[in-house]
Amino acid sequence: MSDRPDPWTGEPPGGDEAEQGEPPGLHAPHHGGPAIVVVCLGCAWLGTVIAVALSPALPAIAVAFGRGSDGAGLAQLLQTLPAITMIIGALLSGYLSERFGRRLVLVAALITYALTGAAGLFAASLPLLVACRLLLGLAGGAMLTVGYAVMGEYFEGAARERMLGFGSTCGSLSAIFHLLIAGALVDHFGWRAPFLLYLPALAVVPFAWFGLYRGRATAAPGQLSWRPVIALWPLLLLLCAYTIGMYMSVIQTPFLVTARGLGDATMIGFLVAATSLVAAVCAGFYGFLRAMLGFRGVFLMISAALGIGMIVCVMAPNPTIFVLGAALLGLGTGLIEPAVASAVLARTPEALHDRAMGMVIMALFLGQFLNPVILGPLRQAGGIGFAFVATAIAYLAGALLFGLAIGRRRQPAAA
Repeated sequence: MSDRPDPWTGEPPGGDEAEQGEPPGLHAPHHGGPAIVVVCLGCAWLGTVIAVALSPALPAIAVAFGRGSDGAGLAQLLQTLPAITMIIGALLSGYLSERFGRRLVLVAALITYALTGAAGLFAASLPLLVACRLLLGLAGGAMLTVGYAVMGEYFEGAARERMLGFGSTCGSLSAIFHLLIAGALVDHFGWRAPFLLYLPALAVVPFAWFGLYRGRATAAPGQLSWRPVIALWPLLLLLCAYTIGMYMSVIQTPFLVTARGLGDATMIGFLVAATSLVAAVCAGFYGFLRAMLGFRGVFLMISAALGIGMIVCVMAPNPTIFVLGAALLGLGTGLIEPAVASAVLARTPEALHDRAMGMVIMALFLGQFLNPVILGPLRQAGGIGFAFVATAIAYLAGALLFGLAIGRRRQPAAA
């Protein structure tokens, strides 16, 4: 057996078992209390709002700023604009956290997030609205990066796996809540009303200020190396590719629902929320699924669920069948983020968690930004249904590759 680590998971030849002999506190120098739990779950809750708050409003935004495909493209771009600066915010916050400490960076990010998010209520012009969305992305990238690093700082082992799963569950429940509320807000008060949903970030500020360690949690930045983080590039590439599918429900599904004549903004919110409901349940069981199936097995499940779910959504003759497809999408999307984040946190020392999680957030939101960029030409070539089917085929091919990889790994044991 080779003694080199797995290129996808970064695990040593012994897999997960190789970490069981590590002394307590190797990856988590502090212990998490109630305030830390609120911070970790609060960041996960708020991170979802960036992507989903405007989803039910996309058709209305398209009408407000343009007509036809141009208006739809502009609406999708406005929704995904924060993903560009989230990449920058994630990378920048890693450096700032090493220099000034996670506490100060997180508090500043939360306040900026609330103010720039809610500013969409009053932005009088499209350029001003774009500027607010870009600043929101900077704050959101920093918030999520530090939130994940805090999980690595205060939890380890099985406790970290559970916290990552609960964080994804919290994010999915946030998506359900905000999709339903945002849809109702759009129908009753117009497309600007969902910008109110960014203000609750201010409620997390006291927990971060009083609960987090007040000094630097790492060594001096000059003493740290990028090599362990760069070595995990296959995981980051995998996350980016699968994030494109993760955001199909919130970016592309509203237009599929509209094209099929299945409902208004409230119905869009309900149908997209079905994805998040199943994602919340699956994320809560992530620790169990990871132990039972392993990394490749989890991604085999993710790939198959995404591919089949998209095809069911396209073929759905009514909202009931569409909910089934949305549920299959949720089965996949709920597991992507904790699976990759867990592998990254486990394979990097605590001092490098800020940099490592900055790269994870970069890959996560690069995939979100690439979703309309890649799906746009597919929609123009054959319509929204064709775009869903083409994307589904790609993920079903991924399921086949992961299945073959699992089979090859088991062959020596059977020999």
